Amino acid sequence: MYSLDDLLLFFKVVEFGSFTNVATHLKISQSTVSRRIKSLEDELNLALINRNSSAFEITSAGNILYTNANYALNNVDEIVRETKEMNSAIKGTLSVALPPLLSYELISPKLPDFLLQYPEINLHVTYINSDINLLESGFDIAVINHHPKQTSQKIRFLLSAEALLYCTQEYASRYGVPQNVEDLSKHLITGYIDHRFTTSQNLLEISHRGTGEKLSAPMPNRIRTNDSSQSVKLLQSNNVIVALYDYSEQAKNQDLIQVLPDYNLFSLHYYIMRHNTDTSMKTKVFYDFILKCVQAI
Repeated sequence: MYSLDDLLLFFKVVEFGSFTNVATHLKISQSTVSRRIKSLEDELNLALINRNSSAFEITSAGNILYTNANYALNNVDEIVRETKEMNSAIKGTLSVALPPLLSYELISPKLPDFLLQYPEINLHVTYINSDINLLESGFDIAVINHHPKQTSQKIRFLLSAEALLYCTQEYASRYGVPQNVEDLSKHLITGYIDHRFTTSQNLLEISHRGTGEKLSAPMPNRIRTNDSSQSVKLLQSNNVIVALYDYSEQAKNQDLIQVLPDYNLFSLHYYIMRHNTDTSMKTKVFYDFILKCVQAI
């Protein structure tokens, strides 16, 4: 018989997005988390998590277990509230914070459909990449591209995204395509300014997508930006190599050439947050809407 404690630990793994984050939060070892999740999988005879060195992914069975069992165990009050509100309109204003690029690709195009489905909900949307404290900011829901510092809120892992290097065919004709990490220093490649408006040293660091091995190459600070959405325009100049996230439509363009496809620049891990005490239907339906948006990729 499976352990209820192991099941609750699995819920934490889903919400925090990694064994390491859960181990730190619960003050136990990562090996203990891994062992207990493996024990749960063995008892259920189900694979709940796909494990490899470059990604963390909940399986279909894991998502079904999390959604149904967690709902049954932890949302009794919500069931009662929903029953009381069955005949009430879902209405009100929601203030939400969304990351610009992820929203541009996956969320913003679907916002009008959400508003048509819920005509009495008003949305105030702020596109921002930064640490967010829901209690201080006034947001009802926030999606951010790093694990939040404020763990007192209701947090769930959404997805991971890899930043991969691309160039155009015209660029390849003019300058060639880097064949190894050392070649990168001979090319113009965009760098990034993070959400704290800081930059790294004059090195381009990349990781092998299979082994996780980290390599670096000298890279002058020729061009850095804080807005990845501008990468497509830079790319179209045919004079620069840029990083695109693997979920983006541009990255799926077969006319582009992926540079050093075995490596990524970095990975982002997206999380959704809402207030622990917010049980309103307007928040629930928008929360579910965000989950559907990212599950569609």
